[in-house]
Parts: sequence; structure tokens; C-alpha cells
Amino acid sequence: MSPTNKSYVSIQLPLGGHSFSSNSLRGINAGKHSDIHAIVDTAKCAVVPVEYFDSHNDEEMLRATGVIVDGDEVVVHSQHDTMVAIMAMSRACYDMLTKEYGEQITFTTPLLTSPMPEHGSVIHLGTNAIYVRVANDGLRLIEAMEVASDADILYMLESINKVYNIYNMYARAEGDTQRLMKLCKRSFKNIVCE
Repeated sequence: MSPTNKSYVSIQLPLGGHSFSSNSLRGINAGKHSDIHAIVDTAKCAVVPVEYFDSHNDEEMLRATGVIVDGDEVVVHSQHDTMVAIMAMSRACYDMLTKEYGEQITFTTPLLTSPMPEHGSVIHLGTNAIYVRVANDGLRLIEAMEVASDADILYMLESINKVYNIYNMYARAEGDTQRLMKLCKRSFKNIVCE
């Protein structure tokens, strides 16, 4: 048996896919041995332990977390180790991507695209969402939150710091790192960019 060669292509879907262009897809040649990972940039996301996930009720599970799924959205999910991310995204974007790539495409969230430190936080700033993970002897927080301004970002981080003391931990900045560092570098004792 010969080893299979797998290649991966990632597509970042800003605004939950609402501004994604089908012309952009034509330049991506996935090939039959490629997996396409679409990273859905939306705060309409929840993460649940795999043992509690029910793929037949993923929309109801997302709604139970307080997320409103609009009529022009579809719910997608993906499993990462012991967690399942459930996300709402544009139905038009979903249809376009699945038509182009079929079963090669999977959907994920910035909450689960990078490794988690054993002790510290990961802060990913997307287009209109901030994704925060905090670990301290196990995962303590994993949350996607909608942000419309710099004040929203600072408020969310300050609120999280009051509970989890993230300003005194190691922190990794991802996504729009330039904006994140400008806003909060002085608050964190140990923050690095990726």
C-alpha cells in the first residue's frame, strides 16, 4: 500500500461568507487529493464537546446557545479532536463552495484552527468577531464574540480578564494582529503575534 499524498488549501470566509466571490474560486486548483478547509469568520459559532454533539440537531444546538440563524444561512459543523464547532454561514456561499468542491470541503472556525497552549490565551481578531480561548489546567473559555469597534474589543478583553486574569498570562495574537497589538499590547504582560 503506497502512502497517500494529501495537500490542504485554506479559504478564509470574511463576514461569514457574505462577501465571498465565486471568481476567487476559479484560481484555486484543489486537485483530487486535496482537502479544502474553509475558515468561517463569524461570531455565530459555538463549540461543544464531541460526546454532546448531535449532527441531526446542529441548528437547534446552535440556537440553544443564543445564536439566531437567519433564513439565508445554513448551519455547518466540524470536529477537532474532542470538540465540535457549529457555525452559521451564508447559504449562497455554502452552495457555491459545495458545488465547486463537493466532499473535499470542510468548514471550521478560528476558535479551532491553531494549537492551544497549556496555560495562556489565544486571541484571534477577525473582520467583525473576536475569538478567545483561555487555558489554565484545562480549557476554561472558548468563545466567539461580535465586535463592531475598538471599544467593543477592549470591553470584551477587559471583561474576560476580570474572570480569567488573561493580562498576566501568556497570550498569542492571531488574525488582525496589527490592530490587536495597537489596542492591547500595554494591557498584556506577555503577548506574541502569529
